[in-house]
Amino acid sequence: MNALAEIPNWPRRMPAHLAAAYCGFKSERQFMDRVDAGKFPRPIKDGRTNYWYREDLDAALDLQKGGGDASPRGWGNIGDELRAAEGRK
Repeated sequence: MNALAEIPNWPRRMPAHLAAAYCGFKSERQFMDRVDAGKFPRPIKDGRTNYWYREDLDAALDLQKGGGDASPRGWGNIGDELRAAEGRK
């Protein structure tokens, strides 16, 4: 079993290889293909590293579970929408 699959407490923000594992993909490339297709949000850049926030990934997975297509929402940054809905910035 992949050691990443056994992480009990996933970090709040993850680089691509962790985000891919968190979402159940076997490779970073599979995950990035879904990002490019609009099925997952684009990353947030911090310095030279791209990060995905766990709540954004969860929102994308929830949309997919419900049979919805993530692409109509645009995925500019779903985290901003979630935080705004909760009254946070």
